[in-house]
Amino acid sequence: MTRRLPKAVREAMARLEPQVQAAFLAAIGDIRRTVDVALVTRLIEGGDIEGAIRAMRFEASLFGPIDRALEESFRGGGIAAISGLPVIKDPFDGSRVVLGFDGRHPRAEAWGRDMSSRLITGLVNEQREVARAVITQGIEAGRGPRATALDMVGRINRATGRREGGFIGLANNQAGWVQNARADLQAGRYGAYLSRDLRQPALDKMIARAQASGKPLSEAEIDRAITAYQNNVLRYRGEVIARTETLSAYRAGRSEGFHQLRDTGSVRDDQFTRTWSATGDKRTRDSHEAMDGQTVQGLETPWQLETGTVMYPGDLDGTAGPGDVIQCRCFEDITIKQDVLP
Repeated sequence: MTRRLPKAVREAMARLEPQVQAAFLAAIGDIRRTVDVALVTRLIEGGDIEGAIRAMRFEASLFGPIDRALEESFRGGGIAAISGLPVIKDPFDGSRVVLGFDGRHPRAEAWGRDMSSRLITGLVNEQREVARAVITQGIEAGRGPRATALDMVGRINRATGRREGGFIGLANNQAGWVQNARADLQAGRYGAYLSRDLRQPALDKMIARAQASGKPLSEAEIDRAITAYQNNVLRYRGEVIARTETLSAYRAGRSEGFHQLRDTGSVRDDQFTRTWSATGDKRTRDSHEAMDGQTVQGLETPWQLETGTVMYPGDLDGTAGPGDVIQCRCFEDITIKQDVLP
C-alpha cells in the first residue's frame, strides 16, 4: 500500500520547494551575470586554469537566499511539531504548558550553521571542480579559449538577452551527462542523444533530420541542442536540491521541536516513540521499505540503515551514505505516551 506524507507536510513542501529551487536558480543566474567572459577567455588562453576559476567568482554569499529558504522550512517543521500536539499539562500541578518553537535556540542555530557549511560550501567547491574539469578537457580537445569559456558560463540567448546553458550549477555527474551528450552529437550518435530524458523535445526534429539525411549537425546546431539540454539538467538539479534539502530541513525542524518540548520537562525522553513510515511506492528503496513500521524509543536513538545511521529519515548530517538520504521521502511518526497528555 502506498503511504503519502501527511497532508500538512505535503502542503508545506508545495509552498517551500519552489522557493528553494528559485533561490538556487537565481544564484546561478547571478554568477553567470558577474562573470567577465573576456577575462576568463584570456586566462584560459594563457593556460591559467586556476585564475580562470577564480575569475568566475564562485562565492558562498551568492547562495545566501538558499540558506534563508531552508531556514524557513526548518522553522515550519518545528512549529508543526509543537502546534500539532494536544494541550499538554504539567505533570506536577496540572497547569497548562504553553509551548512555542524557538528558532534562536542554540541547537537550532547550530543546525543552520551546519546546513550552510555542508550545502553551500559543497556547492561552491563542486562548481570549482566542474570548472577545472571542463576547462582542462576543453584545452585537451583543442577547443578554442572563448568556446571553452562559453561552454562553462553559457551563451547569450538573443531573444532574452540572458546567458543560458553552461556548466555552472551542474553536479559533477551531470557535467558528465552533458559532455557525453555533446560527444554523441559530434560523432553522429543521434539515437543515443534522442534517448536522453532531459533533452529538449522541441529540437528532436532537427536531430532526426540529421539522422535521416546522414548529414552532420553544424557546431552552432550542436551548441543549440546542448544549451537546451544544460538548461533542463540545471532545472532538474534545482528540483533535486529543493526536494532533498527542503524536506530534510522540515524534518530536522520537526525533530528540534520535539527536543524543545522535552527540554520543558513536561515530557520525559522515554515517553517518545518514533516509528519509521516509508512511502511504499515503486520508487521507495527496498531497504527503506523494510524499515516501515519499525520503532525506536526516545529522541536520541538513531535509526540504523544499511550505510550508516540517521536521527530521522533523510538526515543529511548522519553517517548514512547519499544513497540512503538523497531524495528520501520517508517520514517519522512521533507519539507521546498518554500519561503526559490530557
